[in-house]
Amino acid sequence: TQARTRLSCKSNIMTFTTVLIAVFIFLLTALWFHLNRFRSYVYSLGIPVDRRIWWRYQKVSFTQLMEEQLRNYGKLFVEYDSTVPFIVIAEPELIKEVMVKHFDSFTNRQEFGVEDRHASLVDARDDIWAKTRKALSPTFTSGKLKGMTSYMDKVASTMIDHLEDTIKTKGPIVNIKEVFQMLSLDTIGHCAFGIDTNSFKNPENELLKRCFRAFNDLMIKDTTESFFFNILKFFPGLARYIDLYGKENYDWLRNMTKTIADNRKESRNDFIDRLNELNADQAKHHLSEEVIMAQGIAFFIAGYETTSNTLSTLCYNLAKNPEVQEKVYEEISRVTEENDGLINHETTNQMPYLEATIEEDLRIHPPVLSLDRECSKDTKIGDLMIKKGVNVLFPIWALHHSEDFFQDPKEFRPERFLKETKEDFHPYAYLPFGGGPRKCIGLRFAMIEMKLALAKLLQKYRIVAVPETKLDFFNGDVFLLSYPEVKVKLETRE
Repeated sequence: TQARTRLSCKSNIMTFTTVLIAVFIFLLTALWFHLNRFRSYVYSLGIPVDRRIWWRYQKVSFTQLMEEQLRNYGKLFVEYDSTVPFIVIAEPELIKEVMVKHFDSFTNRQEFGVEDRHASLVDARDDIWAKTRKALSPTFTSGKLKGMTSYMDKVASTMIDHLEDTIKTKGPIVNIKEVFQMLSLDTIGHCAFGIDTNSFKNPENELLKRCFRAFNDLMIKDTTESFFFNILKFFPGLARYIDLYGKENYDWLRNMTKTIADNRKESRNDFIDRLNELNADQAKHHLSEEVIMAQGIAFFIAGYETTSNTLSTLCYNLAKNPEVQEKVYEEISRVTEENDGLINHETTNQMPYLEATIEEDLRIHPPVLSLDRECSKDTKIGDLMIKKGVNVLFPIWALHHSEDFFQDPKEFRPERFLKETKEDFHPYAYLPFGGGPRKCIGLRFAMIEMKLALAKLLQKYRIVAVPETKLDFFNGDVFLLSYPEVKVKLETRE
């Protein structure tokens, strides 16, 4: 009996071991197929493949990497550093096909596991994106934007007062990036939300901190974050369970939006009023309250960093190119003299060189380094068949710095954007605000804000380069152009 029992136990152990080995082999096989499901497709394309895996993203300069890739691989190649390949397209006509002609196949950006309650227009997908875009478009009509300019003007004037006080107490060398972060946040607060954040008087306010943290969380800062970022690239489904984008800050911004909306008593014909209109008629727009209130996140996230980033790099370029700055100043002086000293939406529209200067800065220092799209069905782009599930990537920084598209691309020359001297470049080689139906909805809002702020600043001050005036870009920033500060000297004009 004991012998039979021992034999039975041994048999059970062998069976269990066999099952365990079989399960292990099955899992390994499944893993192999998961990791290599696009392998044969990638190598069948007949275009260069970059297979490098960056386990230390925090050490990588993505601006330099993009330019290096274009030099080594050309305008069409595959970045195959994980499970899902990215087809990198730096050919403007093909970019236009993806963004416009075949938009229905490339509606979504890559999946980052953003929860529904955080799915603003920036991250929304498929029908939710289409419904949200349509619902928010009335917020940015010419009439609505014109109504916002008085608030923009007020904040820009407060900025000048703040600079006067700062120069008196701390001297003329100023970290202008910090100033523009306050400007952009207060402008959004006044124009869209009807609140006075007063960041110039209260630089420690919670909203400013939350916006800063939201962007800081997007940067890969150490080896641990780099490791997890790679794991998520190999297993994108885990993004639903791992906080990749800073949920706490998104939650705070969403809840603040809802609180402001709930407490709104008088109509201001602004963004919050629009959210309340949508919420009151959910059946018509087919948007849930969750999605509607998430849109406040986009206004803060998209408007805060990109605007302050652009104005800061522009001050750097004007300090380094005083002859350009003088031309802008002469234009501002002429237009204001013809309009009783007024700087407003109407008068800045008469300043084409000022606008060209902003556009040229957006070319040299685009705040968003690259854009991507996820392919939802097999689609032929040019001679290339892009399979469902594959991502395409547009290297904006590299496009903007390529000699194939811009003459002397490293040179800061606003004349390339003036009507009478405009360079003949493809419109889809210049993508600071994206392109096609997913082009930035707040483009005109941002341009008005930047023109007003810059005109007021240059009317009062000359921006001068000093030894501290430099742009040191952070490594490890996969998505955005980031740097710690921009210091310039402000000299009061006679």
